Amino acid sequence: MVKHFVCWIVCTRYKANMDRKSLSTEQANSLLAKIKSVWGWSGYYFYPLHPISRKDVLAFDGSLLEPILPEGCFQKFMEAQCPLNIRCWREVGESEELQFSSFEFGYGYSELVVVNGEFDWLIYWSHENTITFGGEGLIAQLKILLPNWSLALSKLS
Repeated sequence: MVKHFVCWIVCTRYKANMDRKSLSTEQANSLLAKIKSVWGWSGYYFYPLHPISRKDVLAFDGSLLEPILPEGCFQKFMEAQCPLNIRCWREVGESEELQFSSFEFGYGYSELVVVNGEFDWLIYWSHENTITFGGEGLIAQLKILLPNWSLALSKLS
């Protein structure tokens, strides 16, 4: 079983290298500006750390969400929502365009935002261990998947 897991990580990283397009600093800044414009984001941090003008967002406490939505289930859920390319803005590190199936999970202790190509949904990981989901369609599907979703809401929201 461990051998299979190691093989999966190696294959995923190999595949990820083929499916990624790194963004230049200018492209990353442009991506962030577009995200902020579409999502009513005016501060440095996103909801729930800073108020926004949109109401179609849910902020979860990462430590409460993980037990009811393990990483593997989350990845399958998101691949069903967006099997094509996503855009990923990272506060620290390389921003990129990639296939969601190539997205490497794991929080890097800085802000991370993922959007689909149409910007109609968003996921924001914060340094305060919050995970915000945005977009009516994404939230509706998340509520179906997680009947007890309200138990994991962030106290900051």
